[in-house]
Formats: sequence, structure tokens, C-alpha cells
Amino acid sequence: MVLAGCSSLGPGTPPDTAGVASAQFGSGPIKVGLVDLSTPADLASGAPDMVLLAAQLAADTVAKAPITLLIRRYDGSADALAKVEQDLTAQGVKLVIGPDDEPASLSLARVFGAKGIPVISLANASDPKANLYAFGMSGEIEASLMADEMRRRGYRSVALVSDPSGPDAVFASRLATAMAAVKIQLASVDGRDPAAAAKSIAQLTMQGAYPSAIVFTQRATAAEAVMKLVRKTGPMASVAAVGTSEWAFEPDAASNSGPGWYMAPEDNGIGGLATQFAKSFKSPPTPDAALAYDLILLAAGLPQALPGQAPYAAGVLLNDQGFKGVTGKFWFTPDGQVHRNLVPIDVVPSLAQPAI
Repeated sequence: MVLAGCSSLGPGTPPDTAGVASAQFGSGPIKVGLVDLSTPADLASGAPDMVLLAAQLAADTVAKAPITLLIRRYDGSADALAKVEQDLTAQGVKLVIGPDDEPASLSLARVFGAKGIPVISLANASDPKANLYAFGMSGEIEASLMADEMRRRGYRSVALVSDPSGPDAVFASRLATAMAAVKIQLASVDGRDPAAAAKSIAQLTMQGAYPSAIVFTQRATAAEAVMKLVRKTGPMASVAAVGTSEWAFEPDAASNSGPGWYMAPEDNGIGGLATQFAKSFKSPPTPDAALAYDLILLAAGLPQALPGQAPYAAGVLLNDQGFKGVTGKFWFTPDGQVHRNLVPIDVVPSLAQPAI
């Protein structure tokens, strides 16, 4: 099933989402809950909430579907989440889209899954007995695929650039383990300061260590800043820069970091979504925004494809053909996990194309 969205939003500035605790799109008889994590700092900052923007972008599609999308935001506390759970229970939701917060998603599954109401989480938590499905990108699988691609390309050693105190630290550890399993040596580089990171990489060459690639677990914009400095030196001018699937959301920065490559969902539409976000909100989408957008389109599309049936039943979600959205083709398996094919995307300045 292909998930298609439409939007009438034109060029504009990001709407003020600060302090917005709830929102509603559509007015159909089937209620769908979307639970969004927003910390007190987020609510007060005035920064646009990406999940809410994704819902706004899909508003026309939702309006034409027999659903009502109920967005409820909470601040990360158990008390706030409990209030959201009570509210959505009273609303009689038939599907819950959970946040990128595994404990919260597990809590939602205990409340709704026990009643046969599926919860699809933006995180990686799954529990088939509680009707909990994971929709987040699997860091373990991506790390394994990245390491195997490095092995295929003949890399013997790499510099691994990460922020040891940032959210990418866990993935960096997984990637290091995966590279060790395929016998690729690595030198860890602190990527918090681009100039310091570039200096550390230059020191490797002065010590006679010439890495086959510079591997980043950080965003493409961070890699771009480092590689701009690294490529000023002769020995490293053409070294490959390697990134994660998050680079697909910053294609210009990814290309400017090249030559190199990054992993991305096969046949994805992230570039098109990024164009829509830039046109409507003057901001690129985050991975969670793309995931939420796909799930909103899924929630809207299934009742139309299966009128008079239970659109979110396990047999529907676990169908063999799967679904295709902006995050590529995906399908759920009986263990509650989601699967996507990740492929390497080769990049050179101003160009990104699938690797052959």
C-alpha cells in the first residue's frame, strides 16, 4: 500500500507551537491518538514542534479520511502521561501513535494494548503480546549494515567522530562493536568542536595512520564543518566521509561533506518531504517528523482502503506486502518490529545517488 499525502500549505513561517498541549485534525468517526513528547523547555522556547508540523502538513489528507487525529503532548513526566492516557481512553481511540520515548510507549501499550488497541511507537520498543509495534530506525541493524558496507569497500581503519556526551553516543558504541566484528580498526575522535576534531584527524596522518574513511555518527551539518577543515590538507583531501541515515534529512550538508556515502531507506521520499517542510515552514524535517508523517498517512489511508473492516487489526498491519511512505518501504513482523531496506547513498559535492 502506497501512502500518499497532500497539503495545501504554501510558503510561510513556522507556526507558533509553544505552549500547545493538544491539537485536532479531521472530524471523522475513527479516533486516532498521537502522543508527542515535549519538555517544558520545548514548550516555552517557541521552536516549532516537528511532529505537530508533520501533522499540519498531512492535514488535507486527514480531512478527507474518516478519522479524527487527536494530538496530545506531555512533558515527559508520568503524571502528564497518565492524564494523556485517560483523555485518549475517554475519546475512544482505535489507534495510538506513540512518542520517541520507550518507557512512555510501553506505558501506552499497557493501557491500550491490553484492550486490543494497537500502539505504534516512534521509538524501538515492541511487544506483540501488548499490541506494541516499533517504528523507529533500528540503530543496531543500521550499525551492522554500515560496518558490512565498510568491509565491502575494503576499509581497514577509520576515524570515528562522535559526541561522547550527545545522543549519538549509544549508536557510536554500537557501530564500534559492529566494526570490530568485521575487523576494522578505529580511532575515536571527539566531534564536539569541529576545529579540534579536524586537528585530531590531522594528527593521525602525522603519526602515519591514514584512515580509509572519516565516519560520523553526528548530523551531516556537523560533518560538513569538520570535513571542510580536513580537506584543506593534502593527504586527506579525498578521504571518504561516511554518515548515518540522518544525513538523508540534510542532503546539501551531506553532499558538501563528500566524497563519501551514508545509509538511507531504499526508495525513500525524504527529499520531497524536506522540500515541503522548507516551503511551508522554512525548516528541514527531523527523522521523527518523517516517521510521524508516515504513520499519520497510514492511519488515514487504511480505513479508506478497508471500508467497513477493522483497519488497524494485526492482520492488516502484518500484511505481506507492507507499506510505502516517505521513509521508504516498510513492513511489520510478528515480533512487533518494523523493517526497512537500507542502502548506501554515494555523495559528491552537489550530488547524491544510490551506490552501485
